[in-house]
Formats: sequence, C-alpha cells, structure tokens
Amino acid sequence: MRGVYFASDRFASTGNVAILALTAAANVSCEVLRAEITSNDETNIMAEAGIYRCTSVSGGTALTEKPMEPGDANATAVAVSGATSITPTGQEADPLAHGYAPMTGGWIYAPTPEERIVLGGGDTLVIELTETITSANIIGSITWREIG
Repeated sequence: MRGVYFASDRFASTGNVAILALTAAANVSCEVLRAEITSNDETNIMAEAGIYRCTSVSGGTALTEKPMEPGDANATAVAVSGATSITPTGQEADPLAHGYAPMTGGWIYAPTPEERIVLGGGDTLVIELTETITSANIIGSITWREIG
C-alpha cells in the first residue's frame, strides 16, 4: 500500500522511557496503523504502556523510516526513539491508547480502521512505557500511513 512506513529500534531500558515518538510533517497527516513494545525482561513484568499526544519531544535517536512498498518516496514524518524530553509532561492522564501487558509477550496497538489515531500536520505523539523496567532490552515499533 502506497505511503505506509515502518520504524523500529532496540535499546537497553534504564527506567520508564519514551519508546518512540512520531511527528507528522506540517503539510501531511499520519494515520497510526500499528505500534508495539516488547522486552526480553526475564521476570515478565506486567507493564503499563500507551500512546499520548504531546506538543514536542527532544533528544533521542532519529530513526530511518522504511517504506513498506518498493518505490515509495521517503517518509515526511520524523520518528525518534528514546526521547529524553517530552512536552507537556504528565500526558499519561490523557491517553489515545493505553493498557497493561506482560512485556515478553508485548503491548500491541492494532486498531480497527475506525479506531486509528490520526495526527494532523505538525502533530506529535509518543509511545511510552510508564513502568520502570531495568536491565532489559526493549524493542519499539510503529507503522503509519501518510495522508496528503
């Protein structure tokens, strides 16, 4: 499908952390098709995860978005892993998607078409693990479609 992109990263957890952030380009909307967080935490902690709208993120690592179909242009949205500063803080009070899951099985956001989160041009969301998991590797991924 044209205009569908994927970004993923693996990193060592040092506590509760913004796993991934996605910022839509100013003139393009983004529809979130899927998001996932998994871990190799041997205690299989039950963790709280969610997707939250925010105004900005900074820090972290810029990811290379991969088009799902050969020949597609590069994504205009920007995906970042491990953002260190999220504005506003405390956005956990107003989630767009939210739940608990055992981390070895992972938390998966796979909405029906009617439930998909759409970011307007310039909007930002963060996928966050709100539980502290130490000494584990975390993998976060997001798949989205660009509209416009």
